[in-house]
Amino acid sequence: MHSYGGKVGTPAVQGLSKAARTSNGLPGGIVHLVFLTAAITPEGLSADEFGSIGLPPIRETAEGATELIDPTKYFYHDLPTDQQKYWASKLRPFKGSRIDKGGYAGYLHVPSTYLVCENDRVVQVELQRKIIKAAVQAGA
Repeated sequence: MHSYGGKVGTPAVQGLSKAARTSNGLPGGIVHLVFLTAAITPEGLSADEFGSIGLPPIRETAEGATELIDPTKYFYHDLPTDQQKYWASKLRPFKGSRIDKGGYAGYLHVPSTYLVCENDRVVQVELQRKIIKAAVQAGA
């Protein structure tokens, strides 16, 4: 799960672990979760309540969705300027993200690995380390 995928992917594993499926007489199941610079918040907290260090500024649209202010500062920074602008023009506002509360913490029920990426400009290293620390403390 990458970036916002961690926020929605973590609760999506509920009931789908190998242990949960085996206990229900079902085959298969998730045996490991991998997070790649994932934005995860503890159960019941939004990103803003968690204190998400360094997240880029967002604005709310008239439709109640959110969008990044100046996404070229945060996305596609390894591309030429013309390509940054082109791909940023393809982004669309979406509902959710920082205002949604964290749901089921799948990482507490399925073995997990979190890969820290040093060059991510949205979920910066300091925030990634805070996420890992919170997850470890929750599992203690």
